[in-house]
Amino acid sequence: MDVAATLLGQFLAGVAKLVNPVKEAAEKASTKPNPTTTGGSSKPQEPAHRKPEEAPKPKDQPTKEAAPKPLKLPPSPPARIDPRLFEIQHPKGWSWDDQDGLLNFGDDNNEADVWRIRDASEGVLIFGGVGSGKTSGSGYTFATAFLNSGYGGLVMTAKPDEASRWLRLCEENGRKADCIHITPGSGHKLNLLQYESQRPGDRLTVTDDLIALLRCLIAAMSRSKREGIGNDFWTNATNQLMRMTFEVFLLSQEALTIDSLVRFINLAPLDVRKPWQDIPYFADLLARAEANSRNGSLTDQRIYAKVHEYWTTAFPKITDATRSGIVTGFTAMAEVLGGRGIHELISTDTNLTPEMILSGKIVILDFPLKESVQGGLMVQAAWKLLFQQAIERRTDKGQPEARPCFLWEDEGHLFFSQQDVDFQPTARDCRAAHVILSQNIHNFLHQGHDAHAVYAVFSAMNTNIFHTNGDLETNRWASERIGRIRTQKLTTSGNMVKPVQAQDYTIWQRRPEDNKTIGSFQWEKKEELALNPEDFSKLKRGGDGTCEGVILWLSHQFAINQQRNFCVKIFTQEPKPTSKY
Repeated sequence: MDVAATLLGQFLAGVAKLVNPVKEAAEKASTKPNPTTTGGSSKPQEPAHRKPEEAPKPKDQPTKEAAPKPLKLPPSPPARIDPRLFEIQHPKGWSWDDQDGLLNFGDDNNEADVWRIRDASEGVLIFGGVGSGKTSGSGYTFATAFLNSGYGGLVMTAKPDEASRWLRLCEENGRKADCIHITPGSGHKLNLLQYESQRPGDRLTVTDDLIALLRCLIAAMSRSKREGIGNDFWTNATNQLMRMTFEVFLLSQEALTIDSLVRFINLAPLDVRKPWQDIPYFADLLARAEANSRNGSLTDQRIYAKVHEYWTTAFPKITDATRSGIVTGFTAMAEVLGGRGIHELISTDTNLTPEMILSGKIVILDFPLKESVQGGLMVQAAWKLLFQQAIERRTDKGQPEARPCFLWEDEGHLFFSQQDVDFQPTARDCRAAHVILSQNIHNFLHQGHDAHAVYAVFSAMNTNIFHTNGDLETNRWASERIGRIRTQKLTTSGNMVKPVQAQDYTIWQRRPEDNKTIGSFQWEKKEELALNPEDFSKLKRGGDGTCEGVILWLSHQFAINQQRNFCVKIFTQEPKPTSKY
C-alpha cells in the first residue's frame, strides 16, 4: 500500500506540473482589460462555468449558429448629373419650319423639286456598290445640307477615316465649334447607367429602362436576333437577374457602374446553407436596401421582399449549369464595356448627354468598327439608343425653335437595331433625319437581323438613292419600289391590200371601197417597269468628280421627269481633303 500511495502521489504531482502553467496563462488572459471600455482598465471577467443541470449536447446534434447582425452602413448616394446637361438650349433668333428647303433636285429656278426639312425627317436610304459614290456623292450632298442648316447630329463610324472626314466637313461648313469628338482620352464621358437612372421624364419603372439598355448592348454584341423557346428562357432569366440586381442598387442608393454590378453578381451566394450575411459588399448592399425600404413606400418594401428572396433563396438553388448560362449573358457584355479606355468613357462621370445634340452639337463617335470591333459597336449602340429615346421625348416638340437633328450611319448594316423599327415611323414628328448608307440588302440579312424588321425600316424611309450596283436582289427591290408606268401604243388589226399613201388621200377623204382593206386602229394600254433591274448597273460610277444616282422620292412627282416619282441625277463628289484632318 505504501508503495502504491507513493507512486500515485508522484503521478499526481507530475500532472499538476503540466496543468498549472496552462491554468495560470488562462487566468492571466481572463484578467486583461476589455478593449471596448474606456479609461484603460476594467474588472477581471469571471470565467464562465456550465451550470450543473446543463448537460452537454450530443455530438451528432448540430449546433444552431446565431445569425450575424445585419450591417448598418451610411447611405452612399450616387453622384448626381448636372441638371443643365438635360436642358435643350435654343439659340436666340433661330427657328426652323418644316417647309424650309434643304436641297433642290430639279431646276434652280423652279421650286417644284425642292427637298425640305419635312422630307429629311422621313428618312434617307442610300444604296450603292463599292466605288459608286454613295458616300462622296449623295452622302456628301446631304451631309453638307444638314450642317449648313444648323442641324445637330450623331455620327456613327465604321471606317477608320470616317471621324476625320466629319471633322473636316464641320470645319469647312462653319460648324467646327459644335463638334464633340469622342474617343479614348478625349475627356468626354457619359455614364450610361447613371444617365438612364437619373434622366428626367415620366416613366413606369427605371428598372425596365435599364434592362432595355443592357439588352440592347447584349444584342449588339451578338449582332443577331435569335428565335425559339429556348432563347426565350435565357432572355427572361437574364432579364430577371438584371432586374433583381438593379432593384438592389436603386434601393440601396449605390452608384450604378458596370464594375459594381459585376462585383455584386459574382459575390452572390451559391449555397443556401452558408450565411450570406458574411459576404462583404453583397451583404452591405442588401442591408442598406432593407433599411431604405423600411423607411420607404409599400412598393419599396414589396420589391425588397422579392429581391431578398431571389438572392438568398432562389438564385443559390439554380443548378450550376443554368446559373452559369444566365450570368454569362450579362458578364460577357460587362467585360467588354469594362475594358481599358471604354470604362472611363461610359462608366465613371457624365459631362455629356444626348440632349446636347438637340442643342446643336455634332457628336462624332470615333470608335471605328474596323478597329475596335465589339467595344466600339457596344458604345455606339448605347449612344444610338439613348439619342433615339432623347429625341422622341424632346420637350420642345412642335415648336419652331425645335432644332432638327440627324442620325448618320455609314455602313448602316453594322448599326441596325430592333429599336429602328419603332423609331423610324415617328421620326418625322421629332424632326429627326435618319440616314442609312450601305452597299446592298444582303449586308443587313447577313448580320442576322430579322428580315421583317429590315424591310419595315426600309419601307418607312421615303427618300431613296440608288447608285450603280451589282447586287441583283437590291436592284430588283429598287426597281419594284420605284414601280411601273403605263404606256399606250397605237396598233392595227386586219389586213391591208395596199399600203396607204399620204398622197393618195387623207383619212377624211377615205373612199368607200378602201374601208375593207385599211383595217381598224386601236390604242393598246401596257404596264412596264419604269427602270429595269439591269438599268442600275449602268449608272455612272464616281471617281472623276461626279456620279449618277436614281432618286426615289415617295409621293413626289418630279417636274424634271414628266411628273414621275423618280429621276436620275448627277451628284458632284466631295473634293479631296485639303485640311489637316
